[in-house]
Amino acid sequence: HQAASDGRLAGYGRIILLHMPMVCYRSVRALLCHCRFQTALKKHSIDSVRIVRSSRSRSRGCSEVACQPRTEPRKLGSYVVSDFNIRNLGSDARYALRRDLWEHGLLVLKTGSVMTASELEAFARDTFGNEVLPIQAPRDSETPDELYSPFVALMGNPKGLEQLRPFNSEARVGTQIWHVDKQPLPKKGPPEEKPYVAMMHVIQNAFPGHATSFLDMRTAQENLTSSRQAWWLAQSMWHLDPFGANRDKCLRALHPLVHHHVFTGKLSLHVGPSRERSILQGMEKDTQEMQEANWFALVDEAASAGDVYDHVWEHGDLVIWDNSQLLHRSNPYDKSEHLRKALRVGVICAEE
Repeated sequence: HQAASDGRLAGYGRIILLHMPMVCYRSVRALLCHCRFQTALKKHSIDSVRIVRSSRSRSRGCSEVACQPRTEPRKLGSYVVSDFNIRNLGSDARYALRRDLWEHGLLVLKTGSVMTASELEAFARDTFGNEVLPIQAPRDSETPDELYSPFVALMGNPKGLEQLRPFNSEARVGTQIWHVDKQPLPKKGPPEEKPYVAMMHVIQNAFPGHATSFLDMRTAQENLTSSRQAWWLAQSMWHLDPFGANRDKCLRALHPLVHHHVFTGKLSLHVGPSRERSILQGMEKDTQEMQEANWFALVDEAASAGDVYDHVWEHGDLVIWDNSQLLHRSNPYDKSEHLRKALRVGVICAEE
């Protein structure tokens, strides 16, 4: 109790500590380590920890200390760590962070400062492994060193205000439509079932209140009626290589429309990378217009059943999400009036 109250414990894993008057330090420490709390991390928030006093202690033995998960339903955006310092993470804390991501689908880490592209890449590698996806486009000569890495994309309109066609806040194009991040298909064999983790760090937000939206495909699956769950389970979707120039001849892989998470076993709806690169099995000979209309209908059904979280960006935010559980989309802003800079990195994670 004292260790948690004075900030010596990192807030990973949502647990309840049932207070008891007397207990040996070693027993408490062993229990907390089992629950993935790391006493070596001193600068992290403990917002996700609740300390509860039992109404009456029955005995003074170690059995009075209990550790159990929260029973509240999952809610995107509820996992927030304040004053997060990415520079002071050990291997145990990184493991706990991965486990929390598989469980919650999305993590919001409040760093309070701006990271460089190299720092973001290093954090991705150290936490999720070395399968970091390289950026396809060459470096822009105007990109400053602190915002460049061959594995980190610079998003928004970082070169300045742009005078484009008249802005329409209701018109959605490109990444403003629900999608998962681009992941190349292997040239041979089926794709490996590894979570594709993405993270974004906003250097400059377009305007106060500007947000990125996330759709929870796990709660969408859970909230469908039993008959619709059965229908989704029986279907498969062709995923087309997002980097293939020719839609009809590019690589493709057939995936179930319901995804089993490799680490948790939880089910999520899985509609494919995007409207242009997803074809429901059985519609291969239909027109692209019909294929895309069907894809939009499936996404609309998922959005009606799932939880949608709009993350309003604040200075220093680092948002991490699991593409196998979520769809996401950026929200339109007028690039002739607002400047936005963001760093994004993607990594295929093979470690639980």
